[in-house]
Amino acid sequence: MNRILLFALTCTTLAVFLATPLQAQKKGQKKGGGIEEFEEVDPYTGGDPKKIANLGYSQVGSFGWSDGNRTEDVQATMGGLDFLWVETEHFRIGSSLGTYKLPNDRKEKEKLKAEFKVLKEKLGRFKAPKKELDPWMRLHLYALRAEALYDQFVADFGLEAMADDKDKPYLGHPKKFLLLITQRKSELGRYLRVYEKTENEFSFGGGRPDAQMLFALNVEVIEAAYTDPIDEPFDSMLHCRVIQGLTRNFINGHKDKLFEASQWLSNGAAHYYARQSDPRWVLAGPKERPTDDTHWNWEERVEGLVKKDFFASMADMFQWTGEHEMNTRDHMVIASKLEYLITEAKGDRSEFLSDMVTPITGMTAGSAEELKKRQEMALMVNFDLEPKEFDKKWKKWAAKR
Repeated sequence: MNRILLFALTCTTLAVFLATPLQAQKKGQKKGGGIEEFEEVDPYTGGDPKKIANLGYSQVGSFGWSDGNRTEDVQATMGGLDFLWVETEHFRIGSSLGTYKLPNDRKEKEKLKAEFKVLKEKLGRFKAPKKELDPWMRLHLYALRAEALYDQFVADFGLEAMADDKDKPYLGHPKKFLLLITQRKSELGRYLRVYEKTENEFSFGGGRPDAQMLFALNVEVIEAAYTDPIDEPFDSMLHCRVIQGLTRNFINGHKDKLFEASQWLSNGAAHYYARQSDPRWVLAGPKERPTDDTHWNWEERVEGLVKKDFFASMADMFQWTGEHEMNTRDHMVIASKLEYLITEAKGDRSEFLSDMVTPITGMTAGSAEELKKRQEMALMVNFDLEPKEFDKKWKKWAAKR
Protein backbone atom coordinates (compact mmCIF):
# COMPACT_ATOMS: atom_id res chain seq x y z
CA MET A 1 0.00 0.00 0.00
CA ASN A 2 1.29 3.44 -0.84
CA ARG A 3 1.67 5.94 1.91
CA ILE A 4 3.20 9.34 2.38
CA LEU A 5 6.84 9.05 3.38
CA LEU A 6 7.73 11.99 5.53
CA PHE A 7 10.61 11.73 7.96
CA ALA A 8 12.94 14.11 9.78
CA LEU A 9 16.53 13.11 10.42
CA THR A 10 18.90 14.36 13.08
CA CYS A 11 22.00 16.30 12.14
CA THR A 12 24.21 13.46 13.34
CA THR A 13 23.11 11.22 10.50
CA LEU A 14 22.03 13.49 7.63
CA ALA A 15 22.64 16.76 5.91
CA VAL A 16 20.67 18.95 3.50
CA PHE A 17 21.34 21.86 1.15
CA LEU A 18 19.43 25.07 0.38
CA ALA A 19 19.82 27.33 -2.63
CA THR A 20 18.97 30.93 -3.47
CA PRO A 21 18.65 33.31 -6.39
CA LEU A 22 21.45 35.60 -7.32
CA GLN A 23 21.28 38.86 -5.43
CA ALA A 24 24.78 39.97 -4.59
CA GLN A 25 27.42 42.49 -5.37
CA LYS A 26 31.08 41.60 -5.05
CA LYS A 27 32.68 38.56 -3.53
CA GLY A 28 33.67 39.07 0.07
CA GLN A 29 31.35 41.98 0.71
CA LYS A 30 29.25 41.68 3.84
CA LYS A 31 25.71 42.63 4.68
CA GLY A 32 24.70 44.04 8.01
CA GLY A 33 25.51 41.54 10.74
CA GLY A 34 28.49 40.14 8.83
CA ILE A 35 26.46 37.92 6.50
CA GLU A 36 28.28 37.24 3.26
CA GLU A 37 26.88 38.49 -0.02
CA PHE A 38 27.30 36.31 -3.10
CA GLU A 39 28.51 37.41 -6.51
CA GLU A 40 25.59 37.94 -8.85
CA VAL A 41 27.36 36.45 -11.87
CA ASP A 42 29.03 33.06 -11.61
CA PRO A 43 32.78 33.78 -11.94
CA TYR A 44 33.45 30.31 -13.39
CA THR A 45 31.03 30.49 -16.33
CA GLY A 46 30.59 34.23 -16.59
CA GLY A 47 26.98 33.44 -17.44
CA ASP A 48 28.11 31.92 -20.76
CA PRO A 49 25.26 29.62 -21.96
CA LYS A 50 27.75 27.21 -23.54
CA LYS A 51 29.75 26.77 -20.33
CA ILE A 52 26.55 26.42 -18.33
CA ALA A 53 25.41 23.68 -20.70
CA ASN A 54 28.82 21.98 -20.51
CA LEU A 55 28.35 21.72 -16.74
CA GLY A 56 25.10 19.87 -17.39
CA TYR A 57 22.87 22.68 -16.10
CA SER A 58 19.50 23.39 -17.66
CA GLN A 59 18.73 26.46 -15.52
CA VAL A 60 20.57 28.72 -13.10
CA GLY A 61 19.11 31.27 -10.69
CA SER A 62 15.37 31.52 -11.24
CA PHE A 63 13.21 28.52 -12.09
CA GLY A 64 10.32 26.45 -10.78
CA TRP A 65 11.29 24.71 -7.54
CA SER A 66 8.30 22.67 -6.30
CA ASP A 67 4.50 22.77 -5.98
CA GLY A 68 4.20 25.87 -8.15
CA ASN A 69 6.78 27.85 -6.17
CA ARG A 70 9.74 29.45 -7.87
CA THR A 71 13.21 29.74 -6.38
CA GLU A 72 12.76 33.43 -5.61
CA ASP A 73 9.56 32.63 -3.69
CA VAL A 74 11.37 30.01 -1.64
CA GLN A 75 14.29 32.32 -0.97
CA ALA A 76 11.96 35.03 0.29
CA THR A 77 10.23 32.53 2.57
CA MET A 78 13.56 31.57 4.10
CA GLY A 79 14.43 35.13 5.00
CA GLY A 80 15.61 36.68 1.73
CA LEU A 81 19.36 36.17 2.29
CA ASP A 82 21.54 35.23 -0.66
CA PHE A 83 21.08 31.80 -2.20
CA LEU A 84 22.38 30.16 -5.35
CA TRP A 85 20.15 27.86 -7.40
CA VAL A 86 20.88 25.40 -10.19
CA GLU A 87 18.98 22.69 -12.06
CA THR A 88 20.97 19.70 -13.32
CA GLU A 89 19.91 16.60 -15.23
CA HIS A 90 18.39 14.91 -12.18
CA PHE A 91 18.37 17.54 -9.41
CA ARG A 92 17.19 20.97 -8.41
CA ILE A 93 19.70 22.34 -5.94
CA GLY A 94 19.70 25.36 -3.66
CA SER A 95 22.64 26.51 -1.54
CA SER A 96 23.30 29.31 0.91
CA LEU A 97 26.75 27.93 1.74
CA GLY A 98 29.25 30.68 2.43
CA THR A 99 32.96 30.81 1.60
CA TYR A 100 34.90 27.84 2.97
CA LYS A 101 38.57 28.23 3.91
CA LEU A 102 40.45 25.07 3.02
CA PRO A 103 42.10 23.40 6.03
CA ASN A 104 45.40 21.57 5.79
CA ASP A 105 43.84 18.15 5.25
CA ARG A 106 45.54 15.90 2.71
CA LYS A 107 42.58 13.64 1.96
CA GLU A 108 40.20 16.52 1.36
CA LYS A 109 42.72 18.25 -0.88
CA GLU A 110 43.17 15.07 -2.93
CA LYS A 111 39.42 14.71 -3.39
CA LEU A 112 39.03 18.34 -4.41
CA LYS A 113 41.93 18.03 -6.86
CA ALA A 114 40.11 15.21 -8.65
CA GLU A 115 36.86 17.20 -8.70
CA PHE A 116 38.61 20.31 -10.03
CA LYS A 117 39.98 18.19 -12.85
CA VAL A 118 36.46 17.20 -13.85
CA LEU A 119 35.30 20.82 -13.74
CA LYS A 120 38.27 21.87 -15.88
CA GLU A 121 37.31 19.29 -18.50
CA LYS A 122 33.82 20.80 -18.63
CA LEU A 123 34.78 24.47 -18.46
CA GLY A 124 38.01 24.55 -20.44
CA ARG A 125 39.96 27.43 -18.94
CA PHE A 126 39.63 27.03 -15.20
CA LYS A 127 41.75 28.25 -12.30
CA ALA A 128 41.29 25.89 -9.39
CA PRO A 129 40.89 27.52 -5.96
CA LYS A 130 43.83 27.04 -3.62
CA LYS A 131 42.90 28.66 -0.33
CA GLU A 132 39.11 28.77 -0.22
CA LEU A 133 35.91 27.67 -1.92
CA ASP A 134 33.60 30.57 -2.67
CA PRO A 135 29.78 30.13 -2.69
CA TRP A 136 29.66 29.53 -6.46
CA MET A 137 32.36 26.88 -6.36
CA ARG A 138 30.56 25.13 -3.51
CA LEU A 139 27.38 25.07 -5.60
CA HIS A 140 29.26 23.62 -8.59
CA LEU A 141 30.88 20.96 -6.43
CA TYR A 142 27.63 19.77 -4.89
CA ALA A 143 25.94 19.69 -8.27
CA LEU A 144 28.83 17.58 -9.55
CA ARG A 145 28.71 15.32 -6.50
CA ALA A 146 24.95 14.79 -6.59
CA GLU A 147 25.04 13.72 -10.23
CA ALA A 148 28.06 11.46 -9.63
CA LEU A 149 26.22 9.72 -6.78
CA TYR A 150 23.10 9.34 -8.92
CA ASP A 151 25.12 7.75 -11.73
CA GLN A 152 26.86 5.35 -9.38
CA PHE A 153 23.61 4.31 -7.71
CA VAL A 154 21.98 3.68 -11.09
CA ALA A 155 24.95 1.60 -12.27
CA ASP A 156 25.22 -0.43 -9.04
CA PHE A 157 21.54 -1.38 -9.04
CA GLY A 158 21.15 -1.71 -12.81
CA LEU A 159 18.53 1.02 -13.12
CA GLU A 160 19.53 2.46 -16.51
CA ALA A 161 16.28 1.44 -18.20
CA MET A 162 14.26 3.60 -15.79
CA ALA A 163 15.50 6.72 -17.60
CA ASP A 164 13.42 5.66 -20.61
CA ASP A 165 10.16 6.11 -18.69
CA LYS A 166 8.87 9.38 -20.15
CA ASP A 167 6.39 9.94 -17.33
CA LYS A 168 8.67 9.02 -14.41
CA PRO A 169 12.30 9.16 -15.59
CA TYR A 170 13.89 10.00 -12.22
CA LEU A 171 14.18 6.56 -10.61
CA GLY A 172 10.46 6.21 -11.02
CA HIS A 173 9.58 9.79 -10.05
CA PRO A 174 7.90 12.32 -12.31
CA LYS A 175 10.04 15.19 -11.02
CA LYS A 176 13.66 15.79 -10.20
CA PHE A 177 15.14 15.29 -6.74
CA LEU A 178 15.44 18.38 -4.54
CA LEU A 179 18.63 19.11 -2.62
CA LEU A 180 18.53 22.05 -0.22
CA ILE A 181 21.63 23.10 1.72
CA THR A 182 21.32 26.00 4.10
CA GLN A 183 24.07 27.74 6.02
CA ARG A 184 21.72 28.68 8.86
CA LYS A 185 19.23 26.56 10.79
CA SER A 186 16.71 29.40 10.77
CA GLU A 187 16.49 29.17 6.97
CA LEU A 188 15.79 25.46 7.02
CA GLY A 189 13.31 25.86 9.86
CA ARG A 190 11.30 28.43 7.88
CA TYR A 191 11.32 26.26 4.78
CA LEU A 192 10.08 23.16 6.55
CA ARG A 193 7.38 24.98 8.46
CA VAL A 194 5.94 26.54 5.30
CA TYR A 195 6.42 23.82 2.68
CA GLU A 196 6.56 20.57 4.66
CA LYS A 197 4.36 21.57 7.61
CA THR A 198 6.85 20.29 10.15
CA GLU A 199 8.86 21.84 12.98
CA ASN A 200 12.50 20.96 12.45
CA GLU A 201 15.75 22.91 12.14
CA PHE A 202 18.15 20.01 11.69
CA SER A 203 17.62 18.01 8.50
CA PHE A 204 14.84 16.43 6.51
CA GLY A 205 14.33 13.68 3.98
CA GLY A 206 11.18 12.44 2.31
CA GLY A 207 8.52 13.11 -0.28
CA ARG A 208 4.96 12.69 -1.43
CA PRO A 209 3.45 10.55 -4.21
CA ASP A 210 3.75 12.09 -7.68
CA ALA A 211 5.88 14.88 -6.23
CA GLN A 212 9.56 15.35 -5.50
CA MET A 213 11.85 13.77 -2.97
CA LEU A 214 13.53 16.41 -0.81
CA PHE A 215 16.70 16.16 1.18
CA ALA A 216 17.64 19.23 3.17
CA LEU A 217 19.97 20.11 6.01
CA ASN A 218 21.73 23.07 7.56
CA VAL A 219 25.40 23.62 8.26
CA GLU A 220 25.03 25.54 11.51
CA VAL A 221 23.82 22.51 13.46
CA ILE A 222 26.52 20.20 12.10
CA GLU A 223 29.30 22.67 12.88
CA ALA A 224 28.08 22.90 16.46
CA ALA A 225 28.86 19.20 16.95
CA TYR A 226 32.59 19.78 16.42
CA THR A 227 34.99 21.68 18.65
CA ASP A 228 36.72 23.56 15.86
CA PRO A 229 35.19 22.94 12.40
CA ILE A 230 37.39 25.67 10.90
CA ASP A 231 40.48 23.47 11.32
CA GLU A 232 38.73 20.27 10.26
CA PRO A 233 37.74 19.16 6.73
CA PHE A 234 34.16 20.30 7.17
CA ASP A 235 33.35 20.15 3.47
CA SER A 236 34.16 16.43 3.54
CA MET A 237 31.98 15.97 6.61
CA LEU A 238 29.12 17.78 4.92
CA HIS A 239 29.58 15.86 1.70
CA CYS A 240 29.21 12.56 3.57
CA ARG A 241 25.93 13.67 5.10
CA VAL A 242 24.58 14.82 1.76
CA ILE A 243 25.46 11.45 0.25
CA GLN A 244 23.66 9.65 3.06
CA GLY A 245 20.53 11.76 2.76
CA LEU A 246 20.30 11.46 -1.03
CA THR A 247 20.92 7.72 -0.92
CA ARG A 248 18.10 7.19 1.56
CA ASN A 249 15.79 9.14 -0.73
CA PHE A 250 16.85 7.11 -3.77
CA ILE A 251 15.91 3.92 -1.93
CA ASN A 252 12.83 4.94 0.03
CA GLY A 253 11.37 6.76 -2.96
CA HIS A 254 12.27 4.08 -5.52
CA LYS A 255 9.65 3.90 -8.28
CA ASP A 256 7.59 6.50 -6.43
CA LYS A 257 6.45 3.78 -4.01
CA LEU A 258 7.26 5.94 -0.97
CA PHE A 259 7.26 2.84 1.17
CA GLU A 260 10.06 3.18 3.68
CA ALA A 261 12.68 0.50 3.08
CA SER A 262 14.07 -1.69 5.82
CA GLN A 263 16.51 0.08 8.12
CA TRP A 264 19.42 -2.19 7.31
CA LEU A 265 19.06 -1.51 3.58
CA SER A 266 18.66 2.27 3.58
CA ASN A 267 21.23 2.85 6.32
CA GLY A 268 23.67 0.30 4.92
CA ALA A 269 23.56 1.90 1.49
CA ALA A 270 23.90 5.39 2.98
CA HIS A 271 27.02 4.29 4.87
CA TYR A 272 28.47 2.42 1.90
CA TYR A 273 28.31 5.35 -0.52
CA ALA A 274 29.40 7.97 2.03
CA ARG A 275 32.44 5.91 3.02
CA GLN A 276 33.58 5.92 -0.58
CA SER A 277 33.85 9.69 -0.31
CA ASP A 278 35.64 9.86 3.06
CA PRO A 279 35.21 7.06 5.63
CA ARG A 280 36.52 9.26 8.44
CA TRP A 281 33.26 11.17 8.74
CA VAL A 282 30.69 8.38 8.51
CA LEU A 283 29.30 7.74 11.97
CA ALA A 284 28.29 4.28 13.12
CA GLY A 285 24.99 5.53 14.46
CA PRO A 286 23.72 8.84 15.84
CA LYS A 287 26.35 9.66 18.42
CA GLU A 288 29.11 12.13 19.02
CA ARG A 289 32.69 10.93 19.05
CA PRO A 290 36.21 12.39 19.04
CA THR A 291 37.75 13.21 15.67
CA ASP A 292 41.22 11.84 16.45
CA ASP A 293 40.41 8.16 16.90
CA THR A 294 40.35 5.26 14.43
CA HIS A 295 36.61 4.71 14.61
CA TRP A 296 36.40 4.64 10.81
CA ASN A 297 38.42 1.46 10.22
CA TRP A 298 35.26 -0.56 9.76
CA GLU A 299 36.69 -3.32 7.56
CA GLU A 300 39.16 -4.40 10.22
CA ARG A 301 36.54 -4.26 12.96
CA VAL A 302 34.01 -6.23 10.90
CA GLU A 303 36.67 -8.85 10.21
CA GLY A 304 37.07 -9.25 13.97
CA LEU A 305 33.31 -9.59 14.44
CA VAL A 306 33.14 -12.25 11.74
CA LYS A 307 35.92 -14.29 13.32
CA LYS A 308 34.09 -14.19 16.67
CA ASP A 309 30.76 -14.89 14.96
CA PHE A 310 29.40 -11.84 16.78
CA PHE A 311 27.08 -9.94 14.47
CA ALA A 312 23.43 -9.58 13.55
CA SER A 313 22.22 -12.20 11.09
CA MET A 314 20.23 -11.34 7.99
CA ALA A 315 17.22 -12.98 9.64
CA ASP A 316 17.59 -10.59 12.58
CA MET A 317 18.12 -7.59 10.34
CA PHE A 318 14.97 -8.41 8.38
CA GLN A 319 12.96 -7.78 11.54
CA TRP A 320 14.37 -4.36 12.40
CA THR A 321 11.68 -1.71 12.20
CA GLY A 322 13.56 1.31 13.54
CA GLU A 323 17.04 2.77 13.66
CA HIS A 324 16.92 2.63 17.44
CA GLU A 325 17.31 -1.15 17.19
CA MET A 326 20.83 -0.82 15.73
CA ASN A 327 23.99 -0.35 17.76
CA THR A 328 27.46 0.72 16.61
CA ARG A 329 28.41 -2.82 15.68
CA ASP A 330 25.27 -3.23 13.58
CA HIS A 331 25.96 -0.10 11.54
CA MET A 332 29.38 -1.40 10.52
CA VAL A 333 27.97 -4.81 9.63
CA ILE A 334 25.10 -3.52 7.48
CA ALA A 335 27.53 -1.37 5.49
CA SER A 336 29.67 -4.43 4.86
CA LYS A 337 26.72 -6.63 3.88
CA LEU A 338 25.40 -3.97 1.54
CA GLU A 339 28.82 -3.69 -0.10
CA TYR A 340 28.90 -7.44 -0.58
CA LEU A 341 25.41 -7.43 -2.07
CA ILE A 342 26.35 -4.69 -4.55
CA THR A 343 29.85 -5.76 -5.53
CA GLU A 344 29.99 -9.55 -5.10
CA ALA A 345 26.62 -11.31 -4.80
CA LYS A 346 25.25 -12.85 -8.00
CA GLY A 347 21.69 -11.75 -8.66
CA ASP A 348 19.28 -9.14 -9.93
CA ARG A 349 19.86 -6.03 -7.85
CA SER A 350 17.30 -3.98 -9.76
CA GLU A 351 14.42 -6.33 -9.03
CA PHE A 352 15.68 -6.88 -5.49
CA LEU A 353 15.47 -3.15 -4.79
CA SER A 354 12.00 -2.98 -6.30
CA ASP A 355 10.80 -5.91 -4.21
CA MET A 356 12.29 -4.41 -1.05
CA VAL A 357 10.27 -1.20 -1.36
CA THR A 358 7.07 -2.74 -2.70
CA PRO A 359 4.61 -4.02 -0.08
CA ILE A 360 3.58 -7.63 -0.50
CA THR A 361 -0.09 -8.38 -1.14
CA GLY A 362 -2.16 -7.88 1.97
CA MET A 363 0.68 -6.38 3.96
CA THR A 364 -0.28 -4.07 6.80
CA ALA A 365 1.91 -1.29 8.12
CA GLY A 366 3.94 -2.20 11.18
CA SER A 367 3.83 -5.98 10.80
CA ALA A 368 7.30 -7.30 11.61
CA GLU A 369 6.42 -10.78 10.38
CA GLU A 370 5.24 -9.55 6.99
CA LEU A 371 8.25 -7.23 6.75
CA LYS A 372 10.52 -10.23 7.30
CA LYS A 373 8.60 -12.31 4.75
CA ARG A 374 8.86 -9.61 2.09
CA GLN A 375 12.64 -9.42 2.48
CA GLU A 376 13.14 -13.18 2.55
CA MET A 377 11.18 -13.45 -0.69
CA ALA A 378 13.21 -10.64 -2.31
CA LEU A 379 16.50 -12.32 -1.38
CA MET A 380 15.42 -15.77 -2.56
CA VAL A 381 13.75 -14.69 -5.82
CA ASN A 382 16.56 -12.36 -6.91
CA PHE A 383 19.70 -13.94 -5.42
CA ASP A 384 18.58 -17.53 -4.88
CA LEU A 385 19.73 -17.32 -1.28
CA GLU A 386 18.23 -18.03 2.11
CA PRO A 387 19.27 -15.57 4.84
CA LYS A 388 21.63 -18.14 6.42
CA GLU A 389 23.28 -18.86 3.07
CA PHE A 390 23.76 -15.15 2.43
CA ASP A 391 25.49 -14.77 5.82
CA LYS A 392 27.73 -17.72 5.07
CA LYS A 393 28.91 -16.29 1.76
CA TRP A 394 29.28 -12.78 3.21
CA LYS A 395 31.36 -14.05 6.16
CA LYS A 396 33.82 -15.73 3.82
CA TRP A 397 34.17 -12.51 1.81
CA ALA A 398 34.40 -10.18 4.84
CA ALA A 399 37.08 -12.32 6.49
CA LYS A 400 39.40 -11.66 3.55
CA ARG A 401 39.05 -7.86 3.47
